[in-house]
This record gives sequence, C-alpha cells and structure tokens, in this order.
Amino acid sequence: MTFPLIWKGAPIAIAPVGKIGAVSWSAIITKNAPHPAAAQLFADFFSRPEGMAYYADAFAETSLSSEARKIQKIGREYARVGLEVDPVTAEYDTEANSTKAVDLWREITALRR
Repeated sequence: MTFPLIWKGAPIAIAPVGKIGAVSWSAIITKNAPHPAAAQLFADFFSRPEGMAYYADAFAETSLSSEARKIQKIGREYARVGLEVDPVTAEYDTEANSTKAVDLWREITALRR
C-alpha cells in the first residue's frame, strides 16, 4: 500500500531492505458455476502476466511472476528502488504464521475485532 500513497504525494519513501516475501494467489472455477465460459475466460486472463499485473496493481501488491512485474506499475517501482521479490516458501506460508501476521498487523495498527 506504500506506493499508491507515494504516487498521491505522501511525504514517505521506500528504504530497500533486501528481498520482499510474496505469496501466491489462486483462482478457481466452481463445479456448477452459473457462467462457466466466463469463469474460464477469467481464469485464462488471471493466469497470464497481464492478468497477474492487473490484479497485483489493483491490490497494491507484487506478483511472483517476473514477467508480470515487468509490466505492473508496482513491480516496476520495486525494481526502481532495488527491492527483490522472493516467494514465501511452504515452510513459512502456514496458517499459524498467517494468523500471527494478522495479529501483529492488528497490534501495530491498533485495530481490534
């Protein structure tokens, strides 16, 4: 979420600290989708670098796809400031760690349920 704030003129900057962890995304087509052809088209688009770049930019994230990062706005910004993207390995991408990350984020931002 930092780059969109920078683009709007916020007085902040990125400090390169090495590699950035990223997790994968997925798209599914449900068994009895009401519009299976449209779902297939979406999945096809989502699996291409252009679709990955669009999704990543929409959610202010980066893509694991090096091809998508070349065309996505945030991916280009990461490269410009010297940040590298590495996938989060299965060893760390666990439900327990996701819960810890959410809890830590809530603590940092003082958001409580």
